[in-house]
Amino acid sequence: MMRKLSTGLLIVVCATLLACSAAFANSVNVGMSVNFAAGTSVEVKSSEINSNNTTAPADDTWGTTTTISSGGNASGTINFSNRPLIKNPTFNFYSTGYYYAVDVAPLGGGWGGPVTLSYTPGTPDIADHAIITLAKAVFVTPTQSTDTAFTGKLALDNLPSSVAVASVSGGWLRMFIGLATGDTGEPAGVTPFTGATPAGTYTGTLTISYTGA
Repeated sequence: MMRKLSTGLLIVVCATLLACSAAFANSVNVGMSVNFAAGTSVEVKSSEINSNNTTAPADDTWGTTTTISSGGNASGTINFSNRPLIKNPTFNFYSTGYYYAVDVAPLGGGWGGPVTLSYTPGTPDIADHAIITLAKAVFVTPTQSTDTAFTGKLALDNLPSSVAVASVSGGWLRMFIGLATGDTGEPAGVTPFTGATPAGTYTGTLTISYTGA
């Protein structure tokens, strides 16, 4: 009789717990939002890259990154003379062994583009001795990006006047700028610094413009 009573009590307790659980069931909605502003300007940064005197990008070492503009009208300088021009012992041209990446990325969403590019020659003109390559850079990790060129090596004074956002869809514009070395694929008319090159301070200005989506 005691065993039957205990079983009956256990059933009652279980039934009571189930009833309580059902009574407290509820549904909660948690709303979420974020405002991602439209990109009406671009940020421009330059990074110095050590080629380690090879033509293989895998050997390159990225150095200091400098912010040229955070969306406003600004001016910056890529000064190859920050590194000494050293004579190649075999082919007798002069190079620093360093080049630069210039990243142009939207400050906001809805990047409609295009990015316009123009070049103003100096006197004497660095475009006679420097090359540029345009690439699409994409995010990989918070500390790593990768890039794919969509042009060959170009003369600074022979740039496309604009870069459509479609060319860098899912990433941003990266431009590699370096002194000529006479390597394969360098444009005609652009030559390395040699003993035959007149002495002087060679200059030029690359202008990057964006008017928003």
